[in-house]
Amino acid sequence: MPEASVSSASWGISPAPATRRARPTRRASTHLGLLPLGYADGLPRSASGRAEVWVRGRRCPIAGVVCMDQAVVDLGDRPVPPGEPTAAEWAAWAGMLEHEIVTGLGPRVRRIWLPAVPSTSAGSTPVPPDLRRP
Repeated sequence: MPEASVSSASWGISPAPATRRARPTRRASTHLGLLPLGYADGLPRSASGRAEVWVRGRRCPIAGVVCMDQAVVDLGDRPVPPGEPTAAEWAAWAGMLEHEIVTGLGPRVRRIWLPAVPSTSAGSTPVPPDLRRP
């Protein structure tokens, strides 16, 4: 992820920094990253300034507005909750339903198809050991 330093809290973050949903940068300086995904790939623009993404083992907030092909991520030193954001969280941030998030991912987003795992007697599918979170 390309990274940049911002030295002034008054700088705009995206093409529409004055939008009411943009998360302002309040620190005197911070590090920003460029996420090469945007609303053309299925990231809801309505989640701008509220959503978080998983970067380098921690959750980081999206700063500014989700654009067509990219979003800016605040990589600053602020503590963030552990774990990868879920479709349910993205739906809450965007004011959408969970299935709208999952089915809205565009064709440019790489998919990884996992082999089928036999279901247990209870009907649930166990998570293979190599895919479990630490």
